[in-house]
This record gives sequence, structure tokens and C-alpha cells, in this order.
Amino acid sequence: YQRPLLPNKVKELTAQWSYAACGALSIGHDNGIYWVYDGQHRLAAAKRRESIKTLPCVVFPRMNTKAQAAAFVKSNINRKQVTAFAKYNALIVSEDVAAHKARTIFDDLGLTLTGHPRQALETKCIAWALAMCGKDESRCRRVLTIAAALSTDSGKPIPDHLLDALAWIDGNVEGGLANKRLVDRMREVGLVALVGAAKKAAEYFKAQTDGNFTAKN
Repeated sequence: YQRPLLPNKVKELTAQWSYAACGALSIGHDNGIYWVYDGQHRLAAAKRRESIKTLPCVVFPRMNTKAQAAAFVKSNINRKQVTAFAKYNALIVSEDVAAHKARTIFDDLGLTLTGHPRQALETKCIAWALAMCGKDESRCRRVLTIAAALSTDSGKPIPDHLLDALAWIDGNVEGGLANKRLVDRMREVGLVALVGAAKKAAEYFKAQTDGNFTAKN
């Protein structure tokens, strides 16, 4: 009944190990056999770190496989996923480098983070910014700078589609977002038209990818 191990998740947990974040593994015990029914990724990550010899566990006795599977379903269905905003706030308090870089850029550009952006310079792109700052802070700043200008020009909030498109342009077009003529032209076209073009491009490439997958199978 267990879901397959996700190698990337195990790798991430191994690299960023924290006993506090790990918490206790949930163990079922029946007929002398112990099973980890919730915490297999944490266990796999711990096994990859030589310094870890023991882990905190909560053991539930007389728990057969059927009961373990039911407990696994309930514990995962009832577990609320951490929102990007909650994660961002926690990362700020924990002094995460990428989160502080993102906050500096938001503050410098006068951007407002909100789950329901409606006005100019408002955005909910925190997940995008955290990921980009973790890879390339300079590109994140260039993209958000142009996005802020387009948002101000149009009076519209900043959507994620726009950021993905600008990041692609910065990495693939000669001169990237440092090309003043290109940026001026984008501002002439405007945010709404650019977002529309980005969505069409995304739909086109998705259709091409799906078509290639179908043809191969």
C-alpha cells in the first residue's frame, strides 16, 4: 500500500537533515514484525547519513497490515499541505539565504505578496521567487524588475506565467533582459498581451510534447 520512494525527495531530506523536521516515524507492530507505515522517506534519508544510528518512533502494537494501510491513508489525507506563504515566513524566521534574498528584492521593488493579487505590484509568486533565488539571484532580480515595470504600466498584478516567460527570454534571447530595446518593446506590447502569448506558447509546447509521447507509444 506504500507509495514508491521518490529519489529526489530522499536526496533533499538527506542533504537538509533536521531531527526537528523529521519528528517521529509511525510504526506498526504485529506478530513480532515492525513496519514503518508513515515516514519511509525520512527513514531512507537517515540510512544515507552515517552519523544517524537511531530515530524517534511511535509504535502502535497489534496493528496488522490492513490497519496500517488505513492509518497511512488517514494520516496523509488529513495532513494539510504547507502553503508557499507559510513556508516563506518560516524560512525568513529560520534565516534561510534564498528567502532573505527574495524578500530584499520584493522590498526594493515595492512588491506586495498576497494570495489574491488584484492590483499593480501585487503577486503571489513566492514559490517562483524562492526557487529562482536559490538558483540565480541576479536573474530573479532582473525578471521581477521588468515584471514590476510591466505591472505598473498596466495597473495589473504580476502572474506566474509572465515570470516564466521573462526568465526564458533572459536565458535564451541575445542580451536577455539587459537588452534595453527588447525591454522597451515588451513595455510597448504590454503585460496582458505578453501573458497571452506566454500561455499560447506553453499550450503549444505541451501539445507538441504530448503528441511526441503519443507517437512513441
